[in-house]
Amino acid sequence: MLTRLDAEPLYHASRGSKELFHSDILAWFVRTMPQCAVEVFGPWLVESDGRSEVRVRREHLNLDLVIELPGFAPLVIENKAFALPDEAQLAAYARGPVARLGAAAPSLVLLSLQDPGWGTGSAELGGRSWRWVSYGELGTRLDAALAEADQAFDQQVARHEAEFLQLLHRIMTRLTIRDDSEPFALSGSLLNELRRAGLADAVGKARAHQVMRRIHAALLRRGVRAPARELEVGFTRGRPLLSGFWEAAAGVWVGWQYQDRQWRLAMILSSPDLFGRGKHPARAEFALAHHDFFDFTRVPEIVGVPESALLPRSSRARAGEFNKYDPDFLYRYRVLPERVTVGEIVDLAVECSSRAADWFPSPVRDGTV
Repeated sequence: MLTRLDAEPLYHASRGSKELFHSDILAWFVRTMPQCAVEVFGPWLVESDGRSEVRVRREHLNLDLVIELPGFAPLVIENKAFALPDEAQLAAYARGPVARLGAAAPSLVLLSLQDPGWGTGSAELGGRSWRWVSYGELGTRLDAALAEADQAFDQQVARHEAEFLQLLHRIMTRLTIRDDSEPFALSGSLLNELRRAGLADAVGKARAHQVMRRIHAALLRRGVRAPARELEVGFTRGRPLLSGFWEAAAGVWVGWQYQDRQWRLAMILSSPDLFGRGKHPARAEFALAHHDFFDFTRVPEIVGVPESALLPRSSRARAGEFNKYDPDFLYRYRVLPERVTVGEIVDLAVECSSRAADWFPSPVRDGTV
């Protein structure tokens, strides 16, 4: 599939703008072939006494795409190609820009490569119903609508877009996490192919979010206290980062991180007496006084290898010193097996989240934290 994607000319044309490219192509398609557009978007159109002519607006009121076809209410499309669906953003759009459209109740569609996790295919957000449409579904409908089209250039462009959408969907679906027993990291050869195709970061982010969704569900099942800040999925140095932190005291956060095989137990120390850059003895003293939090006892058991195989590579870290990111982050870590599974990461997150949620610091200086 990656070879077919590389042979698709629209893929190469899209690499500078990614999801903006697809929104622009869809806007052009609706203006150029409005009758075909009615067939393609039919399941999501709502009949209404609306406009008598076609109008398509890009980034109107910050909405990606607003399509108005004669006889139908506006169709609002929020397009997420390589970005991830954001329910808070969709709710804000529904309450604000969508409400200001000043037309018949619009139909709202989230178009994305990544499944948002809506079991019914729709969600009530911001007081309005959003429906999820995958790139694959839209590409299939576009392909079917153009099956009998002639060889005109504009119709050939639309056909290539249909193929492009379906290829992206198949690639992302093939690389979706399906089972706890599968390794989280992709093989080196596959990762190199994805890098050459410009998809490695998108796939890495998607898989990280899928793991975090499993972690969140496991924490709910275990009844672990919810953190005050949301569980985080980031992406730095070309690698996905997963983390969860709980506030143990004013200016003291404790939790875990996973990135590039490192399983970290960490403290974020942001109180005025512990916050700062460079050498900060008070911060290290605080962490040392609470070394009980940095307990990796269960890690070898969970991942099924001896403690000796997990020790840090650097002599400084092996000696028990703290790694840090100024101005407030201290951590220790263990190196997980190269093929650590999704289920093992989930189990580690549940174990360390449970401890972090219940942990609190003891007084260490003048009776205070």
